[in-house]
Amino acid sequence: MSSNSNVNLVKLLKKVEQQNPENALLAELYKRHGKNDVESLVTDLRQDASNTIGRIFTGSVDYDECVKRVAIKIGINENHVTDDETQNELLILQKALSKAYEKMSPEERKEKFAEFNKEFGDKIDKDILIQVLKGSNVALLSVLRLAGPYILEGMFWKIIFEGGSTVLFSATRFALLAVPFLNAIMGAWLVLDISGPAYRKIVPSVFNIAMLRLQDMSEQQRKALNGTL
Repeated sequence: MSSNSNVNLVKLLKKVEQQNPENALLAELYKRHGKNDVESLVTDLRQDASNTIGRIFTGSVDYDECVKRVAIKIGINENHVTDDETQNELLILQKALSKAYEKMSPEERKEKFAEFNKEFGDKIDKDILIQVLKGSNVALLSVLRLAGPYILEGMFWKIIFEGGSTVLFSATRFALLAVPFLNAIMGAWLVLDISGPAYRKIVPSVFNIAMLRLQDMSEQQRKALNGTL
């Protein structure tokens, strides 16, 4: 694995495994790909991504290309997809966020926004929050720049689950909710939009990894704010 995206992914997953061996997202990755070590898991994911367009004998694509293919598959505009796998992962998560928000009734949206405003109103402009929920890439990057990944992680938990508070976004709570979270955001895509056995594996796996990376970014921000890095 020579690509930086592959190396960085291995480092991330090994870090998660070391810090939280019971992490539900990582456990689900292992189960889905039938592997029990990080290197084999990443290799299998890359091979599956290669098979999505029938390139079985041309070698495995790198992880950043895998993320690109997933992003385009779930409907992200190709012009918005970059060469940065971390940014593309965030776009994929935002797509899930906006999809869930889109399905809410006007009353549910009003109630959810009131929760957002109460939780994050002193940290980020309310209009930016709304634009993130509606799928604005510019707004998403604004949240990351102005408030950081911790706020974005909080938005995901707020939109996917009723109630909850950012103060409870611990590794334990994350492990308990991870699998229901994936079930909630993946169901419609898996049933309606995603064809082929390879995509049925790599799409949820990229969601797993995107959430693990966002959690790690958020934890780094929390440590920096607390002066514990």
